[in-house]
Amino acid sequence: MLQSFIAMGIITVLWVAFGFSLCFGDDIGGIIGNPCTFAMFQNVGAAVYTTPTGKILGGATIPLALYALFQMKFAIITPSLITGSFAERVRFSAYLFFMIFFFVFIYCPLAHLTWHPDGLFLKWGVVDFAGGIVVHASSGVAALAGAIFLGKRRTSTKDEEPANIPFVLLGAALLWLGWFGFNAGSSLHADGQAVKAFLNTTTASATAMMTWIFFDCLRGRKPSAMGSRRGLRCGTCGMYAVCRIRERGANHFHFVCHSHNLQHCRLLRSHSRIDDALDVFPHTARAALWAP
Repeated sequence: MLQSFIAMGIITVLWVAFGFSLCFGDDIGGIIGNPCTFAMFQNVGAAVYTTPTGKILGGATIPLALYALFQMKFAIITPSLITGSFAERVRFSAYLFFMIFFFVFIYCPLAHLTWHPDGLFLKWGVVDFAGGIVVHASSGVAALAGAIFLGKRRTSTKDEEPANIPFVLLGAALLWLGWFGFNAGSSLHADGQAVKAFLNTTTASATAMMTWIFFDCLRGRKPSAMGSRRGLRCGTCGMYAVCRIRERGANHFHFVCHSHNLQHCRLLRSHSRIDDALDVFPHTARAALWAP
């Protein structure tokens, strides 16, 4: 818990110092931002910022400071997702070093490539509306690599159960609510695009949750709180990149197949030696990469 909580502190400090500049500063080769553009949040205020190429950074109707703080929450959650892959296997100091390294050398370049108006991926036509690639794909692949490299926990067993299911459901409910801010908020406007993202996030999450429970029942299992939480998570993560472009009918069909596919992925993971307490790769990275 401390590992996830401390990310809010250290990533916030790094974001204000130079992280926002690396992600959204003046473009350098389409790969990274100039670390001096917004160092220590200079030039970050109520005004709208225009890049040297004449493009508006963030929304044209919101202050740059608001956009910077909105983007900061993506930067905070990304390394936090990886913590399950090395829980009880690394020292706290090693975790802090890894989080800083990941933020500077993985997250910042990927965010610039994908979201900056002059980023290379954006110019190639890559669409990541709310973080499917930048947040979930990067954290999921990093978690898989970490779990493979570090191996299993000494105390890990196949039959582990959650310590407090009501808290798990409470967290899932807060997660679902928070995803409306992630996805609809990425429109940066109170418009039809934001409403469509809101609607698609709701229907995708509900469809994936009910599909997971349905296939659990087909396998002879009882409907469970953990199953509903896993299905919900698949739906929310799978909507990150494409929540503004999905149509409702296709959305339902897609997430029936999507949830069933990810259920098989989790079953395969449970029979392997990969020990990730949060199942980030099957639930988030696979969801984000398979969604488009």
